[in-house]
Amino acid sequence: MPTNLEISGTYTRQGANFFPQATNKPILVFATRKKTTPNKTPHYLLCKVDAKLFTYVSSLYEINPNEYSLDYDKEKYLLTLKPTEAIIEKK
Repeated sequence: MPTNLEISGTYTRQGANFFPQATNKPILVFATRKKTTPNKTPHYLLCKVDAKLFTYVSSLYEINPNEYSLDYDKEKYLLTLKPTEAIIEKK
């Protein structure tokens, strides 16, 4: 995934997949670790590069139900999950 990619914005949520409403944004995926450890959060965010290739974006830190904090490219963001939307805002 290129650095300095703009991830903030509103995405259409279909299960764990977040499809951008703007054409210059990546498809993102909400992922859950199969094995959790004390040092890693259970959830993380991926960027879909192509049909079978994903790159890691950030760990997701739950701050409230359906609200997560994340860091990407030295910026802090807030991820809010709604039934049909995912919203990522810079803090």
